[in-house]
Amino acid sequence: MELKDIEKIVTHNNAVKYRVVTANGKKKTIRLFKTSNGLIGRLPKGYKVHGYILDYYDYSTWVSLVKVGSRPTDRVKLMKKHAIDALRYLNESGMWPSIKKEIEYFLSDDKIIEDVCKAIETDSYNNFYKECYDNGKFPWCHTFQVFESLYSKRCWKSIPYSSSHMREYKNQILSEAIRERKECSYSWHYFLDNRIEVTYNEKTNEMLGWLSCEYTGCANGHYYLLFDATHAIFYEND
Repeated sequence: MELKDIEKIVTHNNAVKYRVVTANGKKKTIRLFKTSNGLIGRLPKGYKVHGYILDYYDYSTWVSLVKVGSRPTDRVKLMKKHAIDALRYLNESGMWPSIKKEIEYFLSDDKIIEDVCKAIETDSYNNFYKECYDNGKFPWCHTFQVFESLYSKRCWKSIPYSSSHMREYKNQILSEAIRERKECSYSWHYFLDNRIEVTYNEKTNEMLGWLSCEYTGCANGHYYLLFDATHAIFYEND
């Protein structure tokens, strides 16, 4: 290969993996990037920074260079799996029955799953939100944030306890409160100001739960819904 051919392939300034085939048929994976002055850089194995400029002796025997593509994620299958997991957690905990009904409806037909995925993919807020609330095609969905989280690659948040001992102790307390339909709340600091709260709404016969992780000194942070004592799903940032 010639350098001009490599320059047409490598067009980004972050190190990305490429599969190289040499003249003797050997294959190897390398990391290449384009420097700020337009040269091609190579990041050696084990290095996160401090690469070097690719020279003739690096590529003189190359016959092909192909970007290593990550395996595409089938979002329909992934979202369905997340929803099935969510339904299991809610069935076992008895929490958020209104959300449970939405997930049950969502799982009742693969066409619904495909349509929701397409709406979220098109625009994760405006399009899907409008379809849920503005006389759109998803009038059954009143918690669009939950379904956006089910669509994401990682939708579950582990409760950020500061130690395994604290995790075990608090899990027992929280599990008991959920099982017996009791109110429970506690706070702790671990990088952020964290708070758990569960409550039983007698009027609607709902057991509800929240996890908040706020920045110290202000009432802003990340907010989640508890689906059971160990699984929280992202709801919003504030």
